[in-house]
Amino acid sequence: MMRMEKLAAFARELGIVSFFYSDGSLPKDLTEVEKKIYRAVAVRIAVNDCIINEGIAIPDAVNEIDSKPIPDVPMLIFVSDGNETGVENWVDIQKEYAVGLTNAEVIQLDCGHYVHNFEQEQIAERVRNFIASLE
Repeated sequence: MMRMEKLAAFARELGIVSFFYSDGSLPKDLTEVEKKIYRAVAVRIAVNDCIINEGIAIPDAVNEIDSKPIPDVPMLIFVSDGNETGVENWVDIQKEYAVGLTNAEVIQLDCGHYVHNFEQEQIAERVRNFIASLE
């Protein structure tokens, strides 16, 4: 795992990471100037020490999570189309997580992995309605 993170950090330093931020991976409704700013910020912070350490910690975090029962608390699970995840059954995996929970809803969005960049209005509205339903 460490080798991939170091390689990605090296790619960031070379500026190669900027090629991963195509228009389709950026928040919708940005102007061309805003897209350039977004790319510059994203590339600058991509694969920093925190991201590298997070990647290294993933196996331990997964083991810890898997050792506990799924919390049965009210939840909305906003799910991307999975195209950017590299995981074949991305949406199905999210739906399987929610099976058996008493108040969980999986909301599949037709957008990239960073759903908050693409569907802010829909997410905000659904969250507001969800919270109101709990009161």
